[in-house]
Amino acid sequence: MRRQGLTVFAAILLTAHGVVAGAPATGASTAVVVLTADAATFDLGRGIYELVGHARATRRTTGAFAAGEESAESSGVLTSEKMLYQHKTRFLRATGGVVFEDSRYCVKSGVLEYDVGREWISAREGPTARIIGAGSAPGPGGPSAGGEGATTISALVLSYDRMRQRVVAEGQVRTTVRPADRAGHTVTSQELESYVADGRSVFKGDVKIDSLTLGARGDRAVFYERAERLYLFGRAQAWQVDGDGKAGRIVEGEQILHNLKTGRTVALRGVVLREREAGRLGVRPGASRPRARAGRRTLRLR
Repeated sequence: MRRQGLTVFAAILLTAHGVVAGAPATGASTAVVVLTADAATFDLGRGIYELVGHARATRRTTGAFAAGEESAESSGVLTSEKMLYQHKTRFLRATGGVVFEDSRYCVKSGVLEYDVGREWISAREGPTARIIGAGSAPGPGGPSAGGEGATTISALVLSYDRMRQRVVAEGQVRTTVRPADRAGHTVTSQELESYVADGRSVFKGDVKIDSLTLGARGDRAVFYERAERLYLFGRAQAWQVDGDGKAGRIVEGEQILHNLKTGRTVALRGVVLREREAGRLGVRPGASRPRARAGRRTLRLR
C-alpha cells in the first residue's frame, strides 16, 4: 500500500490524514512514533513502513492525539531522505542527510540506526554530534546552532544512549569544546565516552589536546566540564603556548592534572621538566639532561 503526503503515527487506524500507528485508546502516557514523508510504502500486516522524501520521525511520550497534531513532549526528532521503520521491533534505519536532534544533542550522519524503545542511536558515514553541556542552557536554535557552550564531536562511528545521556565515539575522534566564558580546546583520540549528566568525558588512545594556552598529550585523559579540570594518564606531557602560538616549557609525568580556570598544572610521579626550543622538543643547548624526580611538581603553564 502506498500513500502520498503521508502521515504515519505507528496499530492500525486509517484516517483522512494517513495512518496512525501505536496511539493508545486512553490518555495514559506512553511512547509513540510519528512518521511523515512525501511518499511511503507500508506492509500493515508485518508492521514495516518505508518512507521516501523529507522523511521525519518524532518520538513522543504523550497519550492519545489526533493525526498531524504537534506535541511539546517529543523526545527526539529524526529527519532524512529515506527511512525504514519496523513497528514490531521499534527499530528505524535512516539514510541520506540524516539529522537527529533533541533539546541537548544534534547528531548528523549519512546513515543512522535508531532503537526507538531504548532511545539509542548509532551513526556512521561522517557522523558529527553537537552537545549542549550540563552547565549551559540551549540557546536559540538548539544544539544544531552550535555557538558558545557547545561541544562538537566527529568520529568514524558514533552512538548516543539518550536514557543514560551517554555518547560513545570510535575511530579518529575529534572533540572541540567551546565554553561561553573563555577560549576553547580541541581533543583528538581514538575513543571517547561522554556523559552529559555529570559533564564527564573519557578519552582513550593517543590523546592530544590543543588550546590557545596549553598543549598536552597522554595515553588517556578525563575531562570534568563543571570543575574545568583535565587529568592526563600514561606518558603524560603538558606544555605552555605563548601568544604567538609557540610552545615553551614542557612537563612530563605519569599523571598530570591541569586546572583550566587557574592555569595551574600538577605533575605526579616520574616528573621531568624540559624546554622546547625552535619548535623542537629537547634539552636546552649546553644543559645537562634532566633526571626524573619522585613526588609531585606544581607549575603554572600560562
